[in-house]
Amino acid sequence: MKVRIKFKKSKAVRFISHLSLAKTLRQAVCRAGLPIAYSHGFNPHQKISFCHPLPLGMISDSEFADLVLTEKIEADEVKKKLNEKLPTGIEILEAKRVPLQSKSLTSLADTASYKIILSQEQLPIKTKTSNSAIKSLSYEDSPEPTLNIIVKIPGVKIKDVLSSLLGLDEQGVKLIEVKRTGMFAQRKEALIPLMDICV
Repeated sequence: MKVRIKFKKSKAVRFISHLSLAKTLRQAVCRAGLPIAYSHGFNPHQKISFCHPLPLGMISDSEFADLVLTEKIEADEVKKKLNEKLPTGIEILEAKRVPLQSKSLTSLADTASYKIILSQEQLPIKTKTSNSAIKSLSYEDSPEPTLNIIVKIPGVKIKDVLSSLLGLDEQGVKLIEVKRTGMFAQRKEALIPLMDICV
C-alpha cells in the first residue's frame, strides 16, 4: 500500500537541506517500526518519494512524500508513529492512503503557493508584472505587509520571482521570510491540493 503524507518544516529547521530532510524522515520511518518497502538490487533503499524540494532557508506547511508499505496500516497510525520519532520543527500534518500505482508527486504538482512577510524597507512592491510564471499575486498590509503569490513549478525559482518583484539582489531575498503554503495540480481552471488527488 502507499500512504501520502503532508508535513511542515518550521523555522527551527529552515536551514536543513532537502537531502538532510529526506534522511531525517527515512530514519524516523525506521525508528517508528513502519513496514516500509525496499527496492531490489545491490543497494536497497526505502521506497519513499518526495515532491519538489523546498529552497534552503524557506519554511513550509505543505511538503509531501509518498511511502510504500509492505503491510496494511491505518494512515492515522502512520502519522502518529512518525510524529513520535521526528525532531522538533518537522511535523506530519496529514496522512492518507492512495492507490499503489498513483502518479508520482513530482509529476502531479505543477503549481505552488507562497506567503511572504515583508519589512517596510522592502516596500513598495510591483503588484503588476509580466512574469508568465506568476498565476496569482495579491498584497495585504494588515496586520503586517504580506505578499501572497501562486507560481508555476517546476523550473521556476521563487527567489528569482521575488527578486524581480521587490528589486532585491540575491542576498536581499535571503533575508525575506518565505513560507510555502500549498502545492497543487491544475485541472482546467481549478487548483487541486495534492492530498485530494488519488490518480
